[in-house]
Amino acid sequence: MTSLGHSGLGHSSLRHASLGMGILSWRDRLSLENALKSYRDQNLLSLFDQTHVFFSEQSPEDHALAAEFGVSSSGADENLGILGGFEALGQAMETDYIVLVENDCPLIENFEEAKAQIEASQRLLESGDVQIVRLRSLRDPGELFNTVDKYKRMHGNSLSSFMKRFFRRKKARALTGIAPYVEESPHAKFPSQVLLTNEASELGPIYKVDTRFLNWTNQSIMMKRDFFLSQVIDYAKTANTTRRVNGFRNLEIEMNSSHWRNNDWYVGMPQGLFTHQRVGIRGY
Repeated sequence: MTSLGHSGLGHSSLRHASLGMGILSWRDRLSLENALKSYRDQNLLSLFDQTHVFFSEQSPEDHALAAEFGVSSSGADENLGILGGFEALGQAMETDYIVLVENDCPLIENFEEAKAQIEASQRLLESGDVQIVRLRSLRDPGELFNTVDKYKRMHGNSLSSFMKRFFRRKKARALTGIAPYVEESPHAKFPSQVLLTNEASELGPIYKVDTRFLNWTNQSIMMKRDFFLSQVIDYAKTANTTRRVNGFRNLEIEMNSSHWRNNDWYVGMPQGLFTHQRVGIRGY
């Protein structure tokens, strides 16, 4: 792996456990530029002690774009895939806690809301109440989010939905953690699966869901850096799976397994800050 960029903590004070933002990027500089503009417009990066981009199939133009926005960067000449790219990104980060996004995850909330959600999320992680936080918007999760449609087909009010729930009870139960994306009061609909935390922001409450009822996602997540490297990356590298994406492990296949479901972990779910929006083309 060859690095053309630079890394290191920024200039903000480390009065508390440090927090960083890591961005994984492969091709599609237009989407990355769009996301970075959204962060700059709301001064989002001032909330982090370190912001770093890792580029798979890096180019000088990639690093120039990161530098234009005052963001440190590193990369590899070859495509490392999603798992390899996230591993390299996690290793490049130096902070205690990390927010991880891909290059097509722009911010859609203002600075005050972002600050409130990130600070509340860090409190939940520090307390051990949750092990990971989803920061993808509940109201506008963006493109390529078909889990909501699966939930609606299973938990709708139609006879078809009723029959699906009756004959596929395990699957229906596993989807209950998606309720915050759909229901006005998900904790009332599923009081045993969707729990209220003591944290909230101006947009609304922050939920927590046992990993038995909510899948792992690579999209816009926050956790302890050590947890990410030891419980996610190290496990996924050795998971006994055969499915690949473009020939590579992608984390979501490996993590959506008994390792994720049976570890007594909880996912925090605030109202969310980021959507998923591709602007350019990756080539597939």
